[in-house]
Amino acid sequence: MHIGGDELYNQYRRKKLLLKVLVFFIFFLIVSIIGGYFVYLYFSRPNISKYFDNHKPFGILLVLETNKEEQEQLHENLYIGIALVSPGTSRIGLISFFPHTRLRQGDEPLNTRLISEGVDKISSELGAMLKIEIPFYIRIIPDNISKIIDLIEGLNYFLWQPDILENESLPLGEFILEGETAKLLVSAAEQNEYAAALRLFRQYSLLLNLWQNRVEKWDILKNLVIFDIAVNDIETSLNKKELYYIADNFFSQEGWLPLFFEVPLKRNEDSYIVDIEAAALYLKEFRKKITEKSDPFSETLPRMEIKNGTSIKSLARKTRIFFSRKGIQILEFSNADHNDYKHSILLNTSANTYYTGSIAKLTGIKKSYYAVNKSLFTDLILIVGEDFKELNLEN
Repeated sequence: MHIGGDELYNQYRRKKLLLKVLVFFIFFLIVSIIGGYFVYLYFSRPNISKYFDNHKPFGILLVLETNKEEQEQLHENLYIGIALVSPGTSRIGLISFFPHTRLRQGDEPLNTRLISEGVDKISSELGAMLKIEIPFYIRIIPDNISKIIDLIEGLNYFLWQPDILENESLPLGEFILEGETAKLLVSAAEQNEYAAALRLFRQYSLLLNLWQNRVEKWDILKNLVIFDIAVNDIETSLNKKELYYIADNFFSQEGWLPLFFEVPLKRNEDSYIVDIEAAALYLKEFRKKITEKSDPFSETLPRMEIKNGTSIKSLARKTRIFFSRKGIQILEFSNADHNDYKHSILLNTSANTYYTGSIAKLTGIKKSYYAVNKSLFTDLILIVGEDFKELNLEN
C-alpha cells in the first residue's frame, strides 16, 4: 500500500510531538523528584536550624544541677545561665547568674524557683529581663559531663594551687582530665563566699579547654552511636537531631567565639539581688560584642603576668622586656611555683579566647590552657619553661 507524502509528514509530526511530550514529562518528573527532595529536607530540618538561618540572636537556658541522688537533700543548682547565640556574627555569649541570686527583693533564689516553678517560667522571666527570646533549655548533671569527658577520651588540662579549695585532692600541673575528676571540678562544695565564684570559674575553664580542642574531640563525638550515648540522659527541650545540629555548628567550625558575662549583684543583708541598673548598662555593651560585626578585641591588648619556671636567673624579667616592646602591659614578673617546667605554658585567666590565640601566635607557644579566675587583674599568665629558646622572645 502506498502512503502519500502528506501522511508521512503527519506521522512524523505526531511522533515529534509525542517525543516532546515524553521529554517534557521526564523533565517534569525529575524536577518534581528533586524539588520534593529539597522540600522534604527543608521541612525535616531540626527546628533550631531556622534560628541559625535567619541570623537572629536567640537564647538557650542552661542549668547544671547536682546529681539526682543528691537533689532531694541539697535542692541545689550548680550553674544557671543563658547562652545567647548570634548566628550572624558566630558568637556565643554566656550570661551567668549565681544560683542563689534573687531577681528582685522578696523573690526566692533562682535555684529554688527553678525547682518549684520550672524552666518555662524562669526562661520567660529571664528572657523579659534580658530582652531576648529563650525558646530552648538544657539541664544537665555532673554525671552527664563525666560521661562526655570519658567518651571523648579525656582532655588535656592544667590545675595549679590557687584554683584548689582547702582539703581538695585534685591533680596539680598538666594531666589528662578524666570524667570523675571533671565531676569534682564542676561541683566543688561551697566552703566560703569565694567558693561559688571559684566553682563558676572552674566551669568556664572546663568549657573553654574543651572548646579549644573541640574540632579534634568532635571527630570522636560526631559518631552517631557515641553521640547518642553522650546525650541520652540529658534533660532538654531539644531533640537529639537538634542537639547534634547545634554541636556540629559549634564544634566543626573554627569561627565561633565564646564570650562571658556575670550578671552584677548587690548585697541585701544575707541575700544577693540582681543590680538592675548596672546589669542593664553592662548587658547593653555585652550585646554589642555579641551582635556587632566588628571584632570586639582586635584593638585591645592583654594584661600579662610572667613567671620563671626554670632555674635561670632573671628570665621572667628578660621576657617582660620582649612583651613591653610590643606594647603589652606586664603587671608582674616573678618565679613560678617550681623551677622545672620543661615546656612554657600560657594560662588564660580572663576567659577571653582571643588573647590566647594572639599571644600563642606571637610567641610560638604550643601549650595553652584556661585557668579562669576573674578576680585577678591579669588576662594571661605565661610560665616560661626550659624550651624558652625555641620561642619567639628575642625580637
